[in-house]
Amino acid sequence: MLDLQFNITTFGSQKAEKRALLLHGLMGTGAVFFKVADKLVKDGYVSVLCVDPTALRYKRVDCPDLLGHGWAPHTPPYTIKALAKHLADNLSESYDVIGGVSFGSTIAAALYPLLASRPSRLVLGEPLLDHPPFDEDKIQGAVDGTKNIPSEDEIMKANPTWIRAEATLRRLSLTQIDPRAIRELFEVCLYALLLEMQFPLTNIGSQ
Repeated sequence: MLDLQFNITTFGSQKAEKRALLLHGLMGTGAVFFKVADKLVKDGYVSVLCVDPTALRYKRVDCPDLLGHGWAPHTPPYTIKALAKHLADNLSESYDVIGGVSFGSTIAAALYPLLASRPSRLVLGEPLLDHPPFDEDKIQGAVDGTKNIPSEDEIMKANPTWIRAEATLRRLSLTQIDPRAIRELFEVCLYALLLEMQFPLTNIGSQ
């Protein structure tokens, strides 16, 4: 594996005034957002409350690899706080919106209070804030999945609506993740530690 301090996939113009940050879930990478990023860059993210829709066109979307995933460092601990701090320490841009899916949404919520410049929109997709605890069998099954990685054809068969690029990226992400990250992050749910986390979301806009 490469020994990189930080890795981020950027879609769109580097000079864009409007920027979105997307955080992937467990066992993913920033690159998996290529379809979502393409939609945001081309069409923009439009609020129904916005009088001038063009004012909310995001022409740049950044998608970093979370700690322990992709080309990001494979250096524990892999706690929610550690992943959020790694992002906060390495992100140099301000964003108009931050979004995350699954574990990525939990990281997004933990990242928000660490940012000097906070966006007015935080989008949490399938958040694990209230997810039922995972049992040991499910955790071990996920870890074992990084040892016997399915082929692209097998991934396509299991996900018939996917295109080939999605299967390729899924397979790559399984080869890149540190199995220790899977165990540590799942154990956050196993021991219901998310219930102890406090997310100061009261200042986020309602648009």
